[in-house]
Amino acid sequence: MDLIRLSAAQLAEKIHSREVSAVEAAQAHLDRIAEVDGTVHAFLHVATEAALESAALVDAALDAGTPPASPLAGVPLALKDVFTTADMPTTCGSRILEGWRPPYDATVTARLRAAGITILGKTNMDEFAMGSSTEHSAYGPTRNPWDTGRIPGGSGGGSAAVLAAFEAPLAIGTDTGGSIRQPAAMTGTVGVKPTYGGVSRYGLVACASSLDQGGPCTRTVLDAALLHDDARLARLPARGAPREACAERRMPCERQLARRGEDAYAVVRIRVSRRQEKRRFREIGPAREGSHALIDQALRTVHDGERIAAQRVRGEHIDLAEAKPGVHVVRWPTG
Repeated sequence: MDLIRLSAAQLAEKIHSREVSAVEAAQAHLDRIAEVDGTVHAFLHVATEAALESAALVDAALDAGTPPASPLAGVPLALKDVFTTADMPTTCGSRILEGWRPPYDATVTARLRAAGITILGKTNMDEFAMGSSTEHSAYGPTRNPWDTGRIPGGSGGGSAAVLAAFEAPLAIGTDTGGSIRQPAAMTGTVGVKPTYGGVSRYGLVACASSLDQGGPCTRTVLDAALLHDDARLARLPARGAPREACAERRMPCERQLARRGEDAYAVVRIRVSRRQEKRRFREIGPAREGSHALIDQALRTVHDGERIAAQRVRGEHIDLAEAKPGVHVVRWPTG
């Protein structure tokens, strides 16, 4: 079994069923890093011992019958070197911070650890996130795994390159003006910039603090949803609230289950807003009698965990004229 080729959801399923161990998954990706990162140069720091120790804790808990801390517990992840980490250097791609070990973890770092996710190390980036090609790191450029003569995008090209090179199934990046989305486009991976304030910036070294936002980088849409939602990346607290309050306030979203075939679903959200009324989420079930508005949406869906294709979907009638204000989640089988 080639563990490095599995999606994060598939790998998590095998770890939680004890078909493979979290240590085996971590070691397989560490071996891959040793094999290819000399060429790709996606990592600035690889935390081999810490990653294996973290994975061993997940295995011990699962063997003792403890439920997984999250649906992605035990799955390896690469963290952009702009988030503070108390147990490894944080350099932001700059010699100015070479060797600096912060005294605290970023909120995102702490939440990933609490979710049982194995942090393999820190990824390369344009210095202080000021760039769009990952050519301007003080530690040298990252190369696109598909063609090492080309750039992987930036500033978070390291986080996208690790996915395309199968060095990790999950990564975290940051996006100010495209630094998650543009590298995803250039490496054939998936990247999402969450709504500003949707993920805590505590411990994220700023490029432009009114625009910066951390978010998930993966190889599949499902993995991105799981990393953002089920790994509980934290929202910012209300003004004056203690920092820890942000960990519990999350925007509700449709949880996408790791099922394939006829039980798999594609998800579309439709915003219906009216002035003076509170927006909220609710799920629209099967087609209802009397519905008349045909939803015709181009969906981006995942096939075999690797290839993304546009699929045109028709199949649900919703009466938007009668729909209550909010975000309406529509699901279609994709199998």
